[in-house]
Amino acid sequence: RVGVAKASPNPRRTSTVNGNSGEIIEWLAEITERERNMKGIDPMLEKSSLVMLINLFLSYVDHRDQRCRKNVMNGLMQAVLYGVQRLGLDLTRVMRICSGLKETNPKGWNKIYQNAQAHLE
Repeated sequence: RVGVAKASPNPRRTSTVNGNSGEIIEWLAEITERERNMKGIDPMLEKSSLVMLINLFLSYVDHRDQRCRKNVMNGLMQAVLYGVQRLGLDLTRVMRICSGLKETNPKGWNKIYQNAQAHLE
């Protein structure tokens, strides 16, 4: 059985089948960014799927591994930009989905919001 990551254009050493959670989060952040930047195709995610993706990233915000936490913040940033650029959602609305981060890590939430604003300008 081939894992999802093995079937991607740039296969990683691990797949979602045998990778640890930090590697899976890193892979998911990269895939979200790749899809966000694809032109000429319909978005694969709908709003409900975007909410699940953001909640998945949020569930790893306090992970013990610093690299995983960094990938979580990158994944959240990519998911926010995906919602705005690919799904046409308002930035404020997408940031409301990330409100759990605002409560536990307001500095991180502000950084994502400011970086998203700068990227969208």
